[in-house]
Amino acid sequence: MSRVMVLAEHRQDELRDVTFEMLAAGRKLAQEMGQDLEAVLLGDGCDEMAKELTRQAQRVLYANHPALREFNYEAYQRVLVKMLKEQQPSVVMIAHSGFGTDLAPSLAIELNAGLVSDATGFAWTADGLVVSRGMYGSKLNADRLIGSSPAIVMV
Repeated sequence: MSRVMVLAEHRQDELRDVTFEMLAAGRKLAQEMGQDLEAVLLGDGCDEMAKELTRQAQRVLYANHPALREFNYEAYQRVLVKMLKEQQPSVVMIAHSGFGTDLAPSLAIELNAGLVSDATGFAWTADGLVVSRGMYGSKLNADRLIGSSPAIVMV
């Protein structure tokens, strides 16, 4: 089954606010697409955060390992590539943060997936996912159609 996945960010045993913002946007997009919303949490001993995410998404995928306690690009990359190949989501939402900037481009290359950074809006059309992003210092908005799956969107 296709789904919209949101990668949860956390720091010092707390979910970051950007996670909840992405879940709200992801929920709306998933409804438009007629798909499920899933949160992805990578960490170690994050059971309370996983429980909190169950109130926000229809399903939570949680990889629990000491190497995932703090953000580590290589460890996160290995786990996410395996997870995304198995789950085959339609859309993966990653925060446009230091965390996401390290991870999303190489993840897109590894998965041969479309990537749009600085996304400010989303719409599902018959042709696929249309993502809006600002250009030229946000003086112009551009809409990009992502035809590949998964589509990786940095929010």
